[in-house]
Amino acid sequence: MGRRGRKWARTIVAVIASLGLQGLARSLLASEACQPPSGLSTCLPADNLWPSPRSRFAWLGPSSTEPERSVAFALSLSYLHHPIGLSVASADPEGTTVWAVEDAVYATMGAALGLTQRVHFELNFPFASFQRGAGTSHLTGSNTTLPRSAMGDARFGPTVSVLAQTLNEWDLALASRMLVTAPTGDRTAFVSAGSVTFAPGISGTARRGQFRLAVDAGARLRRHTELGGALIGHQLSLGVGASHPVLPDRWLTVALESFALFTLATQLVEDPAPAALSPRERPSDAPHIPAEWLISAQSNHLLAGRLGLVLGVGGALPIGRASDVTAPALRALLSVAISTTTSPRD
Repeated sequence: MGRRGRKWARTIVAVIASLGLQGLARSLLASEACQPPSGLSTCLPADNLWPSPRSRFAWLGPSSTEPERSVAFALSLSYLHHPIGLSVASADPEGTTVWAVEDAVYATMGAALGLTQRVHFELNFPFASFQRGAGTSHLTGSNTTLPRSAMGDARFGPTVSVLAQTLNEWDLALASRMLVTAPTGDRTAFVSAGSVTFAPGISGTARRGQFRLAVDAGARLRRHTELGGALIGHQLSLGVGASHPVLPDRWLTVALESFALFTLATQLVEDPAPAALSPRERPSDAPHIPAEWLISAQSNHLLAGRLGLVLGVGGALPIGRASDVTAPALRALLSVAISTTTSPRD
């Protein structure tokens, strides 16, 4: 590693140390705030999407890495409609839904630095640029309202390319990652987990001609929180996708993907009292599995492949009675990425 590489490494270490110290301090202070007696914790990110700079898909991680000494920057915007709702007792047997977060625009500023030909390092800063909703104040009797904007949990870690070869006319690529989030976000705004999150994962693609298949598997390991009967903590993740160009020369490619988070905590099964709350449905032993689908169009032709644009739309997959917490009814996505090299090689 040359002088420039050592300078980047020292900068990354300094940033991580700063985020780690800040996250540790917030984590120590978050214990009581994230485990309120009411069971209505706001230490829960409403947006499950973790975009990665220069990935071929919106949710699935990259299966290749940035070339050595190259840098990619990305800005991703997501509009979410009805990501978090709570049911309250009413004359309606189904209850009345109160939207803690009704509409929101979340953004992520990210960068990927190529350290070697097989390793790059990611650094992402998510935040809520706008959100509106009832929050939990009118249910808990507090004066705290849902913040209109707030910083989220910083996310960082390396991605390592472990496979890049051709087999029976299929180009195969595989990469592993180890991401960590520091609880640097606002614990009252549904943008922070309130604790450190460890997120190992692996992403792979198989390409034949212009057709591409992709899969992503991983985990999000964090302290559990409770939101009106739903226990959300450690989760396993799984995503699949496919893409194919519509126009030549990378002018337009269409991708379809679906993804889900499988919560490991057993959900509450007791019958709620008349004034109790639950996440849009009654508490039950049904697993909590927020899942979504997303179709997107992307262009990587501009600036000789150094500029990428993605526009997508999707929403929740109704696969369980408790699956709709943190799975928005509607998602719209816009992403812009620019790099010092051409589009990803996978």
